[in-house]
Amino acid sequence: MSVSLTKIKGLIEKHTRASGPDFDYVFYASVNDVISDLLMWTTLDLTAIDEDDIPSTIDVDEKYRQVFVVGIKHKMAKYAQWAKLADTASEEDYRDAIASAQAESIEDDDLAINMNYDDDDDDLDED
Repeated sequence: MSVSLTKIKGLIEKHTRASGPDFDYVFYASVNDVISDLLMWTTLDLTAIDEDDIPSTIDVDEKYRQVFVVGIKHKMAKYAQWAKLADTASEEDYRDAIASAQAESIEDDDLAINMNYDDDDDDLDED
């Protein structure tokens, strides 16, 4: 599965009542900012979109759709005054969505990250 940029763009166009070249520029720059944040904060392996050859989807599981919706709206509001008027995604909402994506990506990768220190206690007792 993948996340549909076409659907997210359509929803945000309706929500902001905006469209056109300025909207497209801010939207796709925001998509790349969200991808950059996800690369920094999760184990997801994503590639920035080419703004000259726009894909209709992002190759990531549909369960990460919400972080893109919230993140794109949040980033757009930082770039454009017209997007601020319709912004409902706060910094806190976006950080929550990133944290959820981070947890999902760690779980998906089945990484051995936990708070179980019992296994390490045996090594300390030997000294």
